[in-house]
Amino acid sequence: MATNPAIENGTIVGDVQPVVIMNTNLPDVSGSAGIGSLTETAPATDTASSGLNGRLQRIAQRLTSLIALLPTALGTGGGLKVDGSGTALPVSEATPSSVTVPTQVIKTIAATDTPEALAADSTFFQTAMIGGLKAARTNNVGTVYLGIGLTNDTQPLAITAGEWVSIVAPIGQKFDLNDFYLDVLNAGDGVAVIYS
Repeated sequence: MATNPAIENGTIVGDVQPVVIMNTNLPDVSGSAGIGSLTETAPATDTASSGLNGRLQRIAQRLTSLIALLPTALGTGGGLKVDGSGTALPVSEATPSSVTVPTQVIKTIAATDTPEALAADSTFFQTAMIGGLKAARTNNVGTVYLGIGLTNDTQPLAITAGEWVSIVAPIGQKFDLNDFYLDVLNAGDGVAVIYS
């Protein structure tokens, strides 16, 4: 008695009969005309008629040519030249085009009730770190105040002794240290400013 095949523990058990697929519409490729002879040469053009072996040879030739062109298609930064002009267009820049060296200043105020600008006119910066110090390693006695106004007691940003704050201009813009005024409660207090 025949049993239907089943899978038990990953193994087929029961009567298993081979499957034969018969299709009379398939071409006869037993001769060299269907797949090409082993000695067939590649066609002269991409669209010329050829057997399978010749077509594969043509594809291999085209891939080899493409790979050979790759080094000339790379720019000096390793990017591909994609605009067709022959000018190297790097995908990414490995090093910055210019280096900005930060500057450090100490600004102290000799007398109370007389706000002063942090620096001379046209002292531009993108980022500034401002610390409550009256010398490079000496904290202020008290709190100092930073702001835009020149009038006494109008500077809203309180910086305590030893505290650091950052001011960052919007991307693509710069601020001028000359526009920021410092007011002190204790004569001789000030700020350390590191900016770039």
